[in-house]
Amino acid sequence: YSANLGAELSTDGTYYYATRFQYLEQDMVYGGFNGGFYDGTTNLNGELTVTTPVVDDEITWANLQHPESGAIAPNEEFLVYGRLYIENVTEVAGEDTDIQAWIGYSTDNTNPNTWTNWVAASYLGEVADSDNDEYSANLGAELSTDGTYYYATRFQYLEQDMVYGGFNGGFYDGTTNLNGELTVTTPT
Repeated sequence: YSANLGAELSTDGTYYYATRFQYLEQDMVYGGFNGGFYDGTTNLNGELTVTTPVVDDEITWANLQHPESGAIAPNEEFLVYGRLYIENVTEVAGEDTDIQAWIGYSTDNTNPNTWTNWVAASYLGEVADSDNDEYSANLGAELSTDGTYYYATRFQYLEQDMVYGGFNGGFYDGTTNLNGELTVTTPT
């Protein structure tokens, strides 16, 4: 015989369990673990601990901090900055190695979650007036061809879904938090 005891326990705590059997109108008997009838010394109750799983903190805010736009010559330095916030994580001093950050670019002004060009960003530190962490990468070093490029940030914490930052209010949304725009032109 078996039963799903876990389905009955919705509160954290330690629970003890045993079996109970009855045949016809005879007295009930109780089974202990694992040698026979419960006796309080050798054959005891089972013990089950129920705890609510800890949910990992997650990125609740990220952006493309600056610059909003720019113009450079091919491969000229163009530093792009992004910030993110994770409760209980980014408030702590120092770099959290479970955070990954990138600056991405595309010749299409589309949702950055469709882009394929991403450059790893480096941790710069905590932002003095907030609980955000800041990251940066030199996007200009990647761009050797004249044209218009759009850029955004991408962050990942642990194995969670990636999030994309738009300028400069928060997650990219295509309306208020947008991609940055960079023009690359060879000097004449």
